[in-house]
Amino acid sequence: KHKSGHPGGPLSAFTFAYMLGQARNPAIDQPLRMSAGHLSLLAYGLQWLFGREGTDKRLASPQAIIETFRTPDGLPGHIEAGIGDIPFGTGPLGKGVSNALGAAFGLQYLRKHSPTPNPNPIPIVDVLLADGDAEEGQVMEAFRLASRLRVDNLIVHGDFNDIQLSGIPSKTVAADFAAIAHAAGWHVIEVQNGNDPAQVKAALEQANGLLG
Repeated sequence: KHKSGHPGGPLSAFTFAYMLGQARNPAIDQPLRMSAGHLSLLAYGLQWLFGREGTDKRLASPQAIIETFRTPDGLPGHIEAGIGDIPFGTGPLGKGVSNALGAAFGLQYLRKHSPTPNPNPIPIVDVLLADGDAEEGQVMEAFRLASRLRVDNLIVHGDFNDIQLSGIPSKTVAADFAAIAHAAGWHVIEVQNGNDPAQVKAALEQANGLLG
C-alpha cells in the first residue's frame, strides 16, 4: 500500500529492542533512541507494545500504525520526537550517537552537581545504531568523545545486518566497527545472532554490568 517503509531494519532489530524495553525502568532510564530513521515502524510498534501510545490514535493498534504510516495526517516515515515517549527524531543518518552522548553526559553532570543526593542510579541512555547509519563520520567522532569524557551510562547497540537502502554496507565502507570502537576505548560485546533471545539477554546483562 505505502510502497515504502524499510521493513528489514525493524525485523532485524525487533528481538533486541523488545528485550531492552522489558529490561529498562521507564521511571528512571531514558527511552531507546534510534539513530536510523528507517526503523520508524519498529519505534511506533514498540510504543503500542509497551502501552506508551497515550491518546495518540495513530498508535492505538498495529493496524492503526500500518494504516496511518506515511499518510498526510499519519505517522511520519522517519522517527519524530514526541510520538509516544520517543525522545529523538531522525533525519540525516549518524546523529543518534551524538544525541545520546549529550543526554548521557548531561545526566552525569546534573547528578554530580545536584545539591541533594539521589538514591537512584544514573539513568541509562541506550541508542540503536545501524550499519548503514554507522558509515557517517560523526558516529566515530562521538565514540571518541564519549571515551574521553568517560561517559559510562551510555550503551550503543549496533544492528549490523549488512543491508541498507541501496547497496551493501560492507561493500560501501570496508570497516570493522567493533575493532574501531574497541580502539577508541569502548567495551565491545559482539552478538553472533541478534534474533536469538538467549544471546541478546546475555549481552544485555554483560553490558549492564559494565555501567558506572
